[in-house]
Amino acid sequence: MVAIIPYNDAWMRARDRYVGDLSREEKALYETASPESIFCDASAAENTHISSSASLKVAEKLQPMIAAIEQYGKALDVYANASPLVLSPLWGSIRVVLHLAREFGKYFERVVDMFATIGDLLPRFRVYENLFPSHERLVQALSIVYVDILTFCSKAKSIFRRERRSLRINIGILAKLSWKPFEQQLGKIIDGFRLHVKNVENEVSLSHMVEASDSRDLVRAQKGAIERAKKEDAHRRIIAAIPSVDNYAQHKKLQRLRKQGTGTWILHRDVYQEWYNAACSSSLCCFGIPGCGKTILASSIVDVLMASTVSPKPIIAYHYCDYANQKSLQAETILGTMLKQFFFDGYIPEELEKKFPQGYGEDAHTLDVGDLSDLLCVGIRRISMAFIVIDGLDECEKASRKVVLDLLHRLQEIKNLTVKSFISCRQEDQILRSFEGGPMVQMTASALKDDIQLFVADSVSSRVQSGELRIRDPKVAQEITHELVDKAQGMFLWVFFQLDDLCEAPSDALIRQTLLNLPNGLIETYGRILNKIWRDKIKRFMVQRVFMWIRSARRPLAIEELREAAGFEPGQKSWDADVLPDADLMIEA
Repeated sequence: MVAIIPYNDAWMRARDRYVGDLSREEKALYETASPESIFCDASAAENTHISSSASLKVAEKLQPMIAAIEQYGKALDVYANASPLVLSPLWGSIRVVLHLAREFGKYFERVVDMFATIGDLLPRFRVYENLFPSHERLVQALSIVYVDILTFCSKAKSIFRRERRSLRINIGILAKLSWKPFEQQLGKIIDGFRLHVKNVENEVSLSHMVEASDSRDLVRAQKGAIERAKKEDAHRRIIAAIPSVDNYAQHKKLQRLRKQGTGTWILHRDVYQEWYNAACSSSLCCFGIPGCGKTILASSIVDVLMASTVSPKPIIAYHYCDYANQKSLQAETILGTMLKQFFFDGYIPEELEKKFPQGYGEDAHTLDVGDLSDLLCVGIRRISMAFIVIDGLDECEKASRKVVLDLLHRLQEIKNLTVKSFISCRQEDQILRSFEGGPMVQMTASALKDDIQLFVADSVSSRVQSGELRIRDPKVAQEITHELVDKAQGMFLWVFFQLDDLCEAPSDALIRQTLLNLPNGLIETYGRILNKIWRDKIKRFMVQRVFMWIRSARRPLAIEELREAAGFEPGQKSWDADVLPDADLMIEA
């Protein structure tokens, strides 16, 4: 309906011309006009002239025009609400004209016939509007036609009003009043009306052609959209079927554990800068003892690479081998997790899609390490540079390590492609031999001293604030920090265990005593933990049961499964919820 608004001025001028000279009685008729009132007035007029015109069926003749205008009603609302005087311009105009025509006997019927002609010609606006709602030219043409009705009513009103004045001067004039001049004047308006209707028909034809063209385009677009949707769905199924772990969730967890300001020491080492800035493929191995923060450092490297402004931006693929998640240690999972990171927004390149077995993702087809390696080598050719970060490769079985190491070397041999891999793990002969002669960096105690300082200070502060570590003398916090930094030997995990012990000390004196008897390294720390469990009979029983089931299970157990396994005794035949251990206490033990 917005398209009608440019014709607001035409509507207003036609309306104002019509309303300007209405009498009080006529204004009342105008303001209260409606389809019902028009039919009512017409029926009354019909009864008045029934004797002289028995064939007159006013309501039937007016019905087509009234119906068409009703369909156009919503378009008129824009103007009808402009003033209390003109709640509905068309209804009011038609009603007043019919009221004036009643005084001229047979000419009332002629006016009704003219309105019937208009009704027959009048385009069904609502139909066209529904068919072609977006064709502004058609809506504008329709609007002009409806303005013609106001123009017709204005002219008819003027003629009847002029003849009414003549009637008052000489009643004999009525007998001489000829319909012919009357018909000629109004006929010109009807002719213009027909021309405007013809314009509407032309616009309808044009709209049909446009709609047909748009319809063909729409069909093609819909067909293309369906095909794209099918392909996207097939790609999602393929990607979902690739063996993998949620490396992103693991990365977010490591980000939360990482203390701000740590892990930056390696970025300033020459060996790192040479590896990062090298124009060719290369590998950098980062070795460290257990508990020195290799995984946290790897996550820091991933974030640094992700923030790189190198153009074109390289792809970064990463994987964390986690002994607590046996699936993450399998070669198929490592390769599959890396493979998924080469796909953007679920899209699989056509040359790569062809490499998947027919029906993969829909049936029992699987991919072995050879298939996954081939797919990676094909997929990575789409880019010019890639960084691969793998942490904890030493946790894997030798066979899985060999598959991964062979793949890394294979990728680095691809021409016109730069692949840089960062491996963080413990020193292991198989890995050392694989990268023999290549750049390496050691996570020594001296290299990690600043990070340990930050980690200890932040951990002590946060535990004091949370109430886990209860101290009365602020100097005790400084003593804790000094002792832990001095004896950590670059092991963050060792610091974590000692802080747990210190949190159990109920007084400053016992905290200081604990500091005097700190274990030497992780092996001694683990021994103390086991001795502590052994001295507590309840914990000992629970740990024995839990370890027994963890060691014997063919797959990793869920917590609820472990609760049932640890709680029930051999031979027990009925369910008893009372024997299930509390999950939190079981984990704590």
